[in-house]
Amino acid sequence: MKDALEKLTKITLHLIGIAQSKGPDAFLADSTLYLEFFGIISIAWQWLLQAITIQKALNNNPTGAEADFYRGKFYVFRYFFRYELPKIEGLAKRLADGDALTVEMKDAHFSD
Repeated sequence: MKDALEKLTKITLHLIGIAQSKGPDAFLADSTLYLEFFGIISIAWQWLLQAITIQKALNNNPTGAEADFYRGKFYVFRYFFRYELPKIEGLAKRLADGDALTVEMKDAHFSD
């Protein structure tokens, strides 16, 4: 989670720099990707908070359905950190790129 938060800070500062140097169009060009990036990190944070509570509950040695509930939640936490959180790597790479491809395209390039 610490690495993800550091990436979030780095990318956010980078995008602020783009806004200052290239203007709002370049800054907003990949806003959907940034929202996805930010969203994955936010959800990971919420899963981490849940995992702390889950672990505390498991330390009390629950049994039966209660134990299954907490173990299931813990597996979902692990799944998110192993399968979903790594997606930020590709998003961070793209957001750090600075290529204004989506801003540079013109409608005329795609008309007959």
